[in-house]
Amino acid sequence: MIEVRCHLPSVAEYVALTSAVGWPAPSEEACERALAATVVSVGAFEGTRLVGMGRVVGDGAENWLLVDVVVDPQHQGRSVGSALIDALETEVSNRSPGSTVLLFCPSRAVPFYEGLGYEAAPGTFMRKVLSTSPERPGRMDDPARSGRACGDPSVPWQRAAPPPLRPPAIP
Repeated sequence: MIEVRCHLPSVAEYVALTSAVGWPAPSEEACERALAATVVSVGAFEGTRLVGMGRVVGDGAENWLLVDVVVDPQHQGRSVGSALIDALETEVSNRSPGSTVLLFCPSRAVPFYEGLGYEAAPGTFMRKVLSTSPERPGRMDDPARSGRACGDPSVPWQRAAPPPLRPPAIP
């Protein structure tokens, strides 16, 4: 039996699941930063073994981005991904009814998401790969530039979370 529950994966769990589906493994530091930016996270467990995960990042009010929905290949095709997304949507809806959930997926996954009610949004997805240099000129967190660093921990970005999600187990 698969049980879906709130769970933020460890770096090791994150790397193991993403590697199992063939995604390139980011550095440990990148994983830590990505996981720290998570607003909502769920895991699918078979006993104590994590076999799937999904995360949401966003502004915590209106715009939410579904990321890292991953199911171990041995458990794909058993509605685990659908259960993960349902749990994430429930949690987001509880926090912010009427908000928008966005996602980016490869074309081969479009039918899966369409089956869950997602539709292509108007416009064009655009991207820009930024320099890997940590010393880009004009950084906003330069105190000389802004007077206060971006990401100041004294700024309350997140609100208190509602009670943890308790979705039903999947038979």
